[in-house]
Parts: sequence; C-alpha cells; structure tokens
Amino acid sequence: MDFGIATKDSSWWVFTLPAFLGSKTLVDEYVVLTVLIALISIALLKWAFSPGGVAWKNGRNSNGAVAIPGPRGLPIFGSLFTLSRGLAHRSLASMALHYNSKQLMAFSLGSTPVVVTSDPQVAKEILTSPHFADRPIKQSARSLMFSRAIGFAPNGTYWLLLRRIAASHLFAPRRIAAHEQGRQLDCATMLKNLANEQSLNGAVSLRKHLQAAA
Repeated sequence: MDFGIATKDSSWWVFTLPAFLGSKTLVDEYVVLTVLIALISIALLKWAFSPGGVAWKNGRNSNGAVAIPGPRGLPIFGSLFTLSRGLAHRSLASMALHYNSKQLMAFSLGSTPVVVTSDPQVAKEILTSPHFADRPIKQSARSLMFSRAIGFAPNGTYWLLLRRIAASHLFAPRRIAAHEQGRQLDCATMLKNLANEQSLNGAVSLRKHLQAAA
C-alpha cells in the first residue's frame, strides 16, 4: 500500500490570522495596559542600572575594569536640564564634586554619551595622547566645513599639512608682529569699556566685552 508522504504545513497560521485579529483579545484594554507597563518597566530598569544615564545603557559604560561614575539624569533627557541652569563649567564642576568623579565623569545629553574630566593631569593626557587625536565628526561640521577644517580633520597626512600651513602663514613671528598694533588697540578699547561699565554699574559682565574683542 502506497501512502503519500506527510508534509508539515507551516503556513497554517496565515489562515487563522484573520480570525485572531478579529477577536477582542488583541485590543483588550487590559492587554494593551499590560504591554505598556512592561515597556515602561524595561525602560526604567535600563535607566536605573546605567551609570551615566540613558546614553550609556546596555553596559556601554562598563567596558573597562571600573565603570565611569556620573549622574543618571532623567530617563529621556539625561542631564540636559542640569547643564542649562547657570554656567556649564560650574555645573560640571559641581556634578564632579558631588559624584566624586573629578578624573572622569560620564553623563548623557539626550541620546549622546559624554565624558568630561575636571582633573588637570587627565585633561593633559587626553589633549596630548595620540589615542585621542581623532574626534567624531558631527553632521553640522561635515556639512559646513566638508571635514577639511583643521579642528575637524582626521589625524594624518592632511592634518599635518594643515598644521604646517598654519604655522608658516598664520602663526609665523613676522605675521604675528605685523598685527601687534591692532591687538594693542583692541585691548585698550576693551579695558576702557570695562572701566566705564565698572564706574557706572559697580560690576562688569565680561562676556559681551570678550565677544566684541573677538
């Protein structure tokens, strides 16, 4: 007796899908509420166990031997509102002192991870070490400067050429001496404006004077 080969039909769910979608269980308010609570709980757990905030989730901050300390901030915005109050450098210094993270501190600005240091030796190492020579290029810098400006060009032959041109034509002693009279005039004007504001108001706001001098 010849029996046909039995095949396993794996597409049976396609025929039952319309009936399932038409049922009330899928759109039941309790099911939707349960799924929503589960998603919120997962997001809060990721935020709670991520030193540095939401941008450092999934263990990104724990790649080294010791995780970089820092504030968690808000679940979505991170420490954005903390830095928006007052002067940014004072807020960063206060945060580093509070979290005992003067050498390195991790925090989040929205979805962007940030690392700062308040220690002079660590800052010197970051600025002079070849491991930190390259920096990530933002889309704004790529669009405005075509990744060719000396401040955003990748470390290599092209950047060395830009540095050589700047040293020869922009910062050469003869070029600097040629503009000395203009610098002295700007400095004298700024000091005069500072003295006038001090005599009128009893206090001086340096920012506008520095911006005018620049």
